[in-house]
Amino acid sequence: MNKKKVKPIYIFLFVIVFCIAIFGITYAFFNKVGNTNVIGNASTAGKLDVIYTNGQNISGMIYPSVDNSTALTTTATVRKTSASVDGYATVNLNISTIDSAFATTAFKWEVYDDLESEPINYGNFSGKSANDVIKLVEDYELTTVDTTFTVKIWLDSELNTNNIVGKAFSAYIDVTAINIPAVASPRSTMKTVFAISGTCQFRGSSQLILGDTCRNDLTNTSYTDRYYIDTGVQLFKDAETTDKDFIIYFEIVEWTGSNQPEEQSTILNSKWEKQASKWPGFVIRRSSNNVNFAYRNGSPGESISKTFSHTNDPNGINTTKVTVIRKNRILCYKVNDGALVYGGNTTAITPYFTTPVTIGASLTDAGVPQRYSIVTLKNISIQIGEIQDDNLICPTS
Repeated sequence: MNKKKVKPIYIFLFVIVFCIAIFGITYAFFNKVGNTNVIGNASTAGKLDVIYTNGQNISGMIYPSVDNSTALTTTATVRKTSASVDGYATVNLNISTIDSAFATTAFKWEVYDDLESEPINYGNFSGKSANDVIKLVEDYELTTVDTTFTVKIWLDSELNTNNIVGKAFSAYIDVTAINIPAVASPRSTMKTVFAISGTCQFRGSSQLILGDTCRNDLTNTSYTDRYYIDTGVQLFKDAETTDKDFIIYFEIVEWTGSNQPEEQSTILNSKWEKQASKWPGFVIRRSSNNVNFAYRNGSPGESISKTFSHTNDPNGINTTKVTVIRKNRILCYKVNDGALVYGGNTTAITPYFTTPVTIGASLTDAGVPQRYSIVTLKNISIQIGEIQDDNLICPTS
């Protein structure tokens, strides 16, 4: 999975009498293209660019108004090259500071795409505080060459009752464009059910997950805590769930076997730790100095255990890209651009179980986290549906 992370556009608002002065908005964008990190508009096939058309420095005035005609407006375009596969875009507004005078329903935001005249999402800053993140657009499917998002922030004069003289608000906007993995194209029935943009640094059981973007995404209430991630996604809940195809993707940035808290420290788990049932499901974990993919079909069922290596890049550019696939109940995985490797047949998995996919640790039979990992991951996603690419076939042995 490839992503383009746009570094913040900083918006500083200072109110004088009844107008807001917006000044000093700057931006730079960082693109990840294929296996290479580039800055700026380097032309490389297969990428998604995020381009801000309002220029590097934006300044202007916005007055309280009965509509958004005086709004501060910024526009971002996500562009696909001829070689790009489809993808998804997310637009976040990150609040740095906000005076209580602005934390009201009168201070509004709207976001538009280039297909509709009405906003695709809108809201206000009521009850907001510093460090809050507002998801303006989430997992917007990119189906055209150019997709343009316009964000407007304005003050409704009919609702505003606060004295806003000398009050201040600051925030920054970031846009993330994520490629759908080429291995899964075409994938018209696949749905993204979990995605983390940015980098997540798991540091075992004694330290919270590091990485600002990752931690912002972890405000979702379905996560159990911030030492590991409980995605809430169940892959083997029942026959209907197990019939569905899935694609799990993540990149290992930093991992060393000898640094792990224990031998079976877990990177990703979708396995029931029930000894009496012979541990059905699969897990990706440490095995000495290698990464181990292990699968059991339950009792008595088959048992698969295979390993692959990871080498840390001091520059953090070259990562180990891991893709796990279930198609027609056959599991397989691939590492980087290698061949698909057989991972097990889930047709007769026994019994089904409700343990969710966890990242950075696994769960005991009682649901207690264990086997924490020390690992840095990025571009984590889970997609479920029906893989319709006839060229994507998992080996059967």
